[in-house]
Amino acid sequence: EKRYVYYAALLGISLTLVGFALSPPGESMGIVIPNRVLAIIGIVSAAIIILSYKKKQELAEKTQEQLSALFQHADEGIFILDHLGKIILSNPKALRLFNFESTGIKGKLFTELIPDFPITAANNKSFEHTINESDDPKKNAIAYRNNRSQFPVEFSLSQYQTSEGLFNVVFLKDITNRK
Repeated sequence: EKRYVYYAALLGISLTLVGFALSPPGESMGIVIPNRVLAIIGIVSAAIIILSYKKKQELAEKTQEQLSALFQHADEGIFILDHLGKIILSNPKALRLFNFESTGIKGKLFTELIPDFPITAANNKSFEHTINESDDPKKNAIAYRNNRSQFPVEFSLSQYQTSEGLFNVVFLKDITNRK
């Protein structure tokens, strides 16, 4: 908590000042004063760095909570795929659309759900190539639920790069009621 950082900083400054007051009378004040001033500056700087880091951490946690809520409560199915089209993450809506339990879909090739999906592990076609080929980012296809029943979907693709590699995001919507 912030108050503990403030307490620690005040304690450090207080101890530094006490050390100054209790310095032996024979010491050169030209050395003792700059030494104590530098100690106080170090303590205040450390407190500022800790508080700044804590504030950034709190902001990152809040952003993570908001992104998690968006992912968990989205009205569209969302899949995160690796560069070969394997599912690494899906939101609850996607699981409901395809009648899967939370652990049953991870690791599957996305082409098991949508055979006409524009990438397969066999052809290793690039998503970027597929995305850039199309003027319309939304595509229609037939999807297969876990029980192999069919339903029409509309999906769009996007990508992002991290230090772990290239990932693909599929946003998917059941369009049965539109047909």
